[in-house]
Amino acid sequence: MITFFRRIFSSKIGLVLTLAFVALIAIAFASSDITGTGFGGGLSGGNVAKVGDRTIATGDLRDAVRRNFEQARTQQPGLDLTTFIASGAVDDVLDQMVNGMALEEYAAELGFGTSRRLEDAEIRAIPAFAGIDGSFSQDRFEQSLTQAGLSETLLRQDIRRQLLIRQLTAPVSGIKSIPAGLALPYASLLLESREGRATFVAAAPFAAAIEVTPQALQAHFTANRARYAIPERRVIRYALFGADTLGRAGDVTAGEVAAEYKRNQSQYAARETRRLTQVVASEALARSIAAQVKSGKSLAEAARAAGFSTSQTTAASQSVLAGSVGAAAAHAIYAADAGGIVGPVRAPLGWLVARVDGVDRVPARSLASATPEIRIELGTRKRQEAVIDLYNRLQDQLGQGADLAEVAQENGLKLMTTPAILPNGRSVGGANFAIDQALAPVVQGAFDAGEQNVGELVTIEENARYALVDVDRIVPSAPPALASIRSQVEADYRRTEAAKRARNVARRIAARVEKGQDLKAAASAEGVAGFATQAIGGKRTEIAGAQGRVPPELSLLFSMAQGAVKTLETPQNTGWMVIGLDKINQGNARQQPQVVAAVSEQLARALGNEYVQSLLTAAKRELGVRIDADAVAALKRELGGVPPTP
Repeated sequence: MITFFRRIFSSKIGLVLTLAFVALIAIAFASSDITGTGFGGGLSGGNVAKVGDRTIATGDLRDAVRRNFEQARTQQPGLDLTTFIASGAVDDVLDQMVNGMALEEYAAELGFGTSRRLEDAEIRAIPAFAGIDGSFSQDRFEQSLTQAGLSETLLRQDIRRQLLIRQLTAPVSGIKSIPAGLALPYASLLLESREGRATFVAAAPFAAAIEVTPQALQAHFTANRARYAIPERRVIRYALFGADTLGRAGDVTAGEVAAEYKRNQSQYAARETRRLTQVVASEALARSIAAQVKSGKSLAEAARAAGFSTSQTTAASQSVLAGSVGAAAAHAIYAADAGGIVGPVRAPLGWLVARVDGVDRVPARSLASATPEIRIELGTRKRQEAVIDLYNRLQDQLGQGADLAEVAQENGLKLMTTPAILPNGRSVGGANFAIDQALAPVVQGAFDAGEQNVGELVTIEENARYALVDVDRIVPSAPPALASIRSQVEADYRRTEAAKRARNVARRIAARVEKGQDLKAAASAEGVAGFATQAIGGKRTEIAGAQGRVPPELSLLFSMAQGAVKTLETPQNTGWMVIGLDKINQGNARQQPQVVAAVSEQLARALGNEYVQSLLTAAKRELGVRIDADAVAALKRELGGVPPTP
């Protein structure tokens, strides 16, 4: 179910990627998944591994596995811990920890070292620590460490470890290319093309003849329990609260309106704003500009003739304007009528000449006219304050250990309980329940909670709507009763058995072809329903460029010897194919240097990965690695991935 982690942890490329420290550390901070745990010590029941003189504690491995599980759940919300552990996650994470420790110790043993200056450079390069201007921010650095639950000392330990590993592996992992002569055969292989034929033996025609006995059906169901398993479900209790549940908490009295009106009387008093065009110059030039304006020129023309430009502004009040042009100038401007010229008058930056472009007067507002506006504003404010007070009170009660039902009842909140639902908010089976999508944060909060959940507060809409949430019951992942899905299991059983019969026919056809019979004749001899033979083939470059989207029959064709015939199962028990390779057309890349160059770079990366793997093997052999299989098995049982040993 989750092959992603197995691929990353076990592949050689994954090993090199693991060493790309700066990129990984940035991602870790972005997802709050950076480890601040050292490998030493003996936590929670001893150690699971030893690399040289250092140990990996059971507690460290447990924490690392849980962190990886939480990260996996962000990509696969329906994933449960049992399935995750059963997929091999414990072994994969342990391998990663052992590999990192082995390379670190090997680098130190060979004399590699670091300095605080190098550590500082790495820290400054981490994007998570950058401020608004893109440069390193000490405040952001400290905030990120706090959010990640990490101290600077432990961060520097991780950085030193990764610097040592980088120094050890960089010389061999950074190979850019290999000689063209070595790359040529591989480049020519990319240009190879193949021609073949295929026929399909469908499973469906065999399904009707399959006998389904109770014993066979039960055996099929038992063998495929994981296929029918329903993911973990949770029964959620929640109580909503917010501005809409506060009753009369937002009511506003006439006295409160009057008091608010009095506190902000200046806001409702008559006021006057003025729109101005102005210029500031020396006293002599200001007098010249004013004289030209009085003789008929516009203020802008007169200012331009003197080498100045005008600016427009709107003054909210005389007192506000006085703050920029001075009290005397503001008084003169507010004493002038619309269209009037003011100045020259002394201002803080010189002598001001201004034209009053317009006067906007707002009459005073009475208490009666302002009451509706004040009532809305006060009501909104009171409801917000009441929500905040309730939120804090609920948080305190939960923190003191009160049960969710008690908290809801004491505060007059309606407690609701869902049936057992999946992370998507839906039930399975006959209940046909789906929670309102607006309450998705409630479901997310419940599934993020641990098994010992004691209730929490979840934000649905910031500053408006919240919920009290806890998990009433966890229904572990398990298949339903056979009787409830009998028709589905029976259909699956028929398809499986029909596919086996199709496989037998396909193998007989292949055997006939291997003895020299034509594919078409062989299929006809076996009585294949709806028989058809089709030509298949193509170039290897097409497969390389398909990025994994290659038809399985074409992929198989390029792994066969000329003249060979093979069988291939098609997805979902739909049938089997018989593939025959008729001809291989060899490629020649001598006249295509660009292909040779590209292959050279790709092979260089693969070679670098091989060298890193060799270094890792040497490090483990030199230091000595011991794994406590019993301790690992015990941890798997504890986490729920392996049933207890009888």
